[in-house]
Amino acid sequence: PYTMKEGISKIPGVRKALISYGGIFDSYVSVKGSDERAMMTVYDDYRDSENIKLLEGRFPEQDNEVLITVKRQKMEDIGIGDSIVLEGYGVEAKYVITGVTSSLINNGVGVYLTTDGYLRTMFNDRPSAVSVYLEDGVTQERFEQELTARYGKSIKDILNEEPAGETLEEQIHSLAEQKLAVLINYYGITNADYAIVSDDEFITGNSSGLLIKDVTSFMGMAKQQMGPIADVTKAVSIVMMVIISVVVAAILGLIVSSTIKRQRKSLGIMKGLGYSSKDLMTQLALKTMPVTVVSVITGALLTKYLYSIFWLSAFGIMGTVNTSVTIAASAVLTVFCYMVTYICAGRVKAISVTELMTE
Repeated sequence: PYTMKEGISKIPGVRKALISYGGIFDSYVSVKGSDERAMMTVYDDYRDSENIKLLEGRFPEQDNEVLITVKRQKMEDIGIGDSIVLEGYGVEAKYVITGVTSSLINNGVGVYLTTDGYLRTMFNDRPSAVSVYLEDGVTQERFEQELTARYGKSIKDILNEEPAGETLEEQIHSLAEQKLAVLINYYGITNADYAIVSDDEFITGNSSGLLIKDVTSFMGMAKQQMGPIADVTKAVSIVMMVIISVVVAAILGLIVSSTIKRQRKSLGIMKGLGYSSKDLMTQLALKTMPVTVVSVITGALLTKYLYSIFWLSAFGIMGTVNTSVTIAASAVLTVFCYMVTYICAGRVKAISVTELMTE
């Protein structure tokens, strides 16, 4: 794995490569006193991590320290300074909780350890994966092409292909390669050789070229799992936005209509003094702005807390609000309220100074 890491790090477009244990979703450990097993995330140094955000505390640094998720913290009523016992390979080890994070993986109840901390319970384990971080603009397809050119096809790809070849020797090598892929993938074989005699020709080979078991995109899996949720959320958001917009417009229309009826005489007098209908419409729209601005700011501030509560209740993670998006949405909402009020205030055009004088 360390040799592979060094080689992969030199592939164009690779920003960083880190050694991992147990692939992406393979390392599970039992938590004493809990019905929820935990998937373990392992780093030599958590400064190398990029997508793990602390909610409180700090990352583990020693072999007896652990980071837990906010869902496990609430579910088991534990926190920073408390201890949990993890069991792997029949060995129990106690860890001190140093921090809390949030995660969707493993139902949001995973644990985070240093490499030395991981090996306290999983002492027979060996590094089995390389986590690759690509530069911006580099696609997974482009990276896999470079990877295949250097190290050959992955075992997963070989298993999904039919043996091929123009000559008998090529067909034998292709078939043997597929058999080796089966041994490595399903039976844990790490090294195998083969020798075949065909028409007095001695054909040999080994598994040394089968270095990559599988290539998995973490972000791709996240998008695949969260994509449907995102689509439903977007659709519901659009429908709710339309409904709320209609309701807000109707309420503003009623308020403006009521204001015009109450102030019909004074608005008529202002018209007689030389104010145009557009001037009066602008004044009526601006009168609603202080309340609108206060309401929008209050809603924006509440969004941060309500959003976090929703994600914590639904998915066990702390949702974070994009500040720039919130500001932009608040500005759009304020402008929307102003425009609706201004348009509804168009009823002031029907007020006639002559009619009022006649009355």
